[in-house]
Amino acid sequence: MSDKRALSISVKALSAAVARAVAAEKNQAAFGDTFTIDHNIIMGRILREALALAQAEAAAESISNHVAGAQVSLAAVGPGGSPASLLASHLEPAVLATHGRIICGFIIDRQIVLTE
Repeated sequence: MSDKRALSISVKALSAAVARAVAAEKNQAAFGDTFTIDHNIIMGRILREALALAQAEAAAESISNHVAGAQVSLAAVGPGGSPASLLASHLEPAVLATHGRIICGFIIDRQIVLTE
């Protein structure tokens, strides 16, 4: 395992950088105004120590459950659904192990749109 800290990038700063890059794009194609994050990304944390796969999967499940239970502000909530219950049904626990790093977290269903 690497003992280096992961690079942290603010979503707000990344969104601003994308906005500047789009403004500087020479073809001036018609782009939308909203910054989005692809749904194939595991959202979570990099482990600082090695864990057995079963332990990493349990950690991802726990993280997913806690996030699903959090009061997350959603722009649109379906009829009769609370933000927490809506989010809970759209999180899939996930573990990614690559290049000496293990990420535990979740993948969000494509029905949820992530914006800054």
